[in-house]
Amino acid sequence: MNSNEIKSLIKKTEDMVSGFFITGGEKWETVPLILKKLYQFGGDLVDQTEKKENVARRIECNVGCPYCCFTRVTLMPCEALHIGQHIRENYSLRQTDALMKKISNILRLVKGKSPDELPSFWRKTPCIFLENDKCSIYAIRPFLCRAWHSLSVDQCRRAFESDREDAEIDTTPFRGAIYGAVHEGLTHVCRSMGCEWETTDILSSLRIVLAHPDPFSAWIKGERLFRS
Repeated sequence: MNSNEIKSLIKKTEDMVSGFFITGGEKWETVPLILKKLYQFGGDLVDQTEKKENVARRIECNVGCPYCCFTRVTLMPCEALHIGQHIRENYSLRQTDALMKKISNILRLVKGKSPDELPSFWRKTPCIFLENDKCSIYAIRPFLCRAWHSLSVDQCRRAFESDREDAEIDTTPFRGAIYGAVHEGLTHVCRSMGCEWETTDILSSLRIVLAHPDPFSAWIKGERLFRS
């Protein structure tokens, strides 16, 4: 995709998000609706582009391949709110408590580690939502996870086993460009509304969301929940 196509996609995303907030209002139900529409919009555009460029058949990512699920996941604050609401609605108290303990343990272990130590640590720490080599929140996974892909499972396996952060993984440019543009369009609207928009870590952000009595109201009012 060229620069003009990227700019057009960002603008289209901004218009979509603004329209949803105008019609749906600044309330909790609007956020999952927006993210659902944007995930679908980006996914459809990715599918169309990859088929057009004849690369769809070369992508080897599949169910049960968890190599990219051993890394540090970042996401937008609104995505953290969305996942947090999903947990509140679908997890039992025991499951939520276990998840919170898992998050706290990982954050405690990673605290104080140097940048050189972190890659090796994450390689040994699966995503908190990885269950039986499958993503348990696949339908609402963040933009980062949607953009990642590989043209070679063997490369992913070797990269994982070698524990090298700079290991080569063959990809196409389309998913990163498309989801990146949609992400940027959503970011522009959140920032213009005065809502926190900076990318944050999934572990620390979910701990904040799940511990807060009303995180969405705080976020929509412009409170600094994630980078206080």
